[in-house]
Amino acid sequence: MDTVDWSRFRTGVPEHHPVDEVPRALCRLVRRGPAATEEDCHPLYSCLFAPAGGLPSVAAAALPFLTALACDPANGARVTLVELLGALNDAAREAGEQRTHAAWQKEWRRQGNKITALLADPVPGVRRAALHLADDDTLLQRWHAETDPVVRLPLLLTLGTRAATTAGAPETGASGGRFRFAGAVQAVLSRVVRDDEPVMKVAAVIARASLDRDAPLQHVDLLLDVLTDPAVRPRFERIWWLPSVDIPFTRDDVAAWVSGLLDHVPPYALSFVTRLAEAAERTADDGLRRVVLDEAWRHLVLRRSAAPAVLPLAARLLDCADDCVRLKAAHLLAMLAPDSGRHADRLAALLDDPGIDEISWIEGTVGDFARWALVRLGDPRGLPGLVESLCAPHREQFARSWVAGDPRLPEMHEVLAPLREHADVLLPALLEEARQDHERHGDHGEIMGTLLRVAEEWGPDAMAVLPVVLPLLKDTRYSLRVVDVLVAMGPGAASTASAVRDAVVLDHPGNHHRIAWAAWRIA
Repeated sequence: MDTVDWSRFRTGVPEHHPVDEVPRALCRLVRRGPAATEEDCHPLYSCLFAPAGGLPSVAAAALPFLTALACDPANGARVTLVELLGALNDAAREAGEQRTHAAWQKEWRRQGNKITALLADPVPGVRRAALHLADDDTLLQRWHAETDPVVRLPLLLTLGTRAATTAGAPETGASGGRFRFAGAVQAVLSRVVRDDEPVMKVAAVIARASLDRDAPLQHVDLLLDVLTDPAVRPRFERIWWLPSVDIPFTRDDVAAWVSGLLDHVPPYALSFVTRLAEAAERTADDGLRRVVLDEAWRHLVLRRSAAPAVLPLAARLLDCADDCVRLKAAHLLAMLAPDSGRHADRLAALLDDPGIDEISWIEGTVGDFARWALVRLGDPRGLPGLVESLCAPHREQFARSWVAGDPRLPEMHEVLAPLREHADVLLPALLEEARQDHERHGDHGEIMGTLLRVAEEWGPDAMAVLPVVLPLLKDTRYSLRVVDVLVAMGPGAASTASAVRDAVVLDHPGNHHRIAWAAWRIA
């Protein structure tokens, strides 16, 4: 590396990552040897990619050293380095020849034999990561040579993806080679489905789906037999490793994957989930039950017409011993209100259930979701403790947290706003929560915001909030929202008109008109 004049090159973001970071990172990887980790490669990711696409000039200069490190059996970060080579090659391919530094293409060809040799490396993780670097013919050759299932399975999936990409490519003069490759892959997949071990058969069906989306429909019975066989379940986690994924896929992960492949034919997709549920009941398989509920919820979100099929699934699992299953079942019954009304007594029996979801970490307890379900059903048994349940996540410093695509409890105001007829029961509890929140944090936070939104919805039925919210007219963060609350209360708030007239936010002239209008409405 000392023979390279690194100052001649530029990184992808030179103003933040000067070029001397590259040789420094490479030297660190050499120095650390077996102790090198993925973290030692992070500076290279920052330097060797251009934000607008393509590769900066330093990428070609670094390539021979990256290749040497990736091929060095004594280096501890080899898998990450191979992944980095694949990412760089992808960036160059996506940018095209015009936007990729010519030196990169020349250097990539020079290193070709060393890079291809990674496919036969003694370390399975390296071979798996190197699949991304192989061309079509090399992948096929590797399939016939590879014997380790932890590499054969991702290789099979890669062949399916690559064949689909090749088949969809524009017509060229070499289209015969394109069709030969796709045909050879189809033959491989057919043999695996016919003769290989059960988990590999599932992988082959998924790979075929890349070429023919109806393939999973043609093998539904095979997929169900393998996915629901308790004896096969551990095998998934032993061999279902994918490049760039640090942990193996479980049987449950693959079952959800397969279910998603059937979405284009909704009746078959729902039938598949129902048959999974039946198998899970026969074998008392909680993992499969969780998959069933997740997929049932997903179908319900996509198509409300799925409700008649989803309701019995959720109802059957409401008494399951697994906390996560009970929580997700209660969540579905809440969503299915009012059709789930006949299960109100069973939901009421779960109001004190402290079970939590320690699998996908959905916020709240089984009791919280059962209470929400009863509220949606108009059952007064859900009212006691409702406010405390909704406010519980906000008692922590950082309040709520969730993944946008996951099931979750709604926002506080979404639950409380429609419950105006129960204001006499709910308002004292909400005022107490706002007071405690102010004592804890020394400021008016999310719960006060909820109180204001709910009070505006409840109007005259929320008169009890007046002593709490009137002082906020002097707080420019809340004053206009408080004015909206007072206007919603109508004549009962007439005594506040003078305070409203004094609440003009001076830095927004338009607010003068709004305040004048509000004072006129109130008094």
